[in-house]
Amino acid sequence: MLGDPTRRMPVIVAAQPLRPSALWSDRLGQAMRQSVGAASLYALTGTEAVDAFRAAIEEYHRVAPGAVRTFLSEVDPAWPKDASRHRFLTVARMSDPRDGAWLGIARTVQRLSAETPLPEALPGQACVEVFPEVGCEVECFVPGIVVQQTHPWGLRVSAVL
Repeated sequence: MLGDPTRRMPVIVAAQPLRPSALWSDRLGQAMRQSVGAASLYALTGTEAVDAFRAAIEEYHRVAPGAVRTFLSEVDPAWPKDASRHRFLTVARMSDPRDGAWLGIARTVQRLSAETPLPEALPGQACVEVFPEVGCEVECFVPGIVVQQTHPWGLRVSAVL
């Protein structure tokens, strides 16, 4: 998914922290609900998933336990300097009650979504899907194609394919 040259929207990858944190979970849940439809959302649950992702993406683009990283389009894992384009928040910042940087996750993907022109292949009609379970609405351009996934810490993510 990250290396797909046709991908135009951001991908958010969140790695579950080693120690449970209610504040981390709440903040991630809010950021994900606000990002549905504007980014692809993935959760790495457990150290095995974090290690497997690190092996696949290489060290510079890794997502450590408790971190949340937003990958822009055109990811190049072989180029170390590319890693700085794909911003991340550490578990310390996500869990600090005085730190509001986590609010930028959704703002960034919403801004990028609004600035990205629609591909010509999509029909002009739009629909709105309402998901009361997560308290959000998803605007989509291909009606009826929706994926839902429930994560171990209780976050249910819905995304339009």
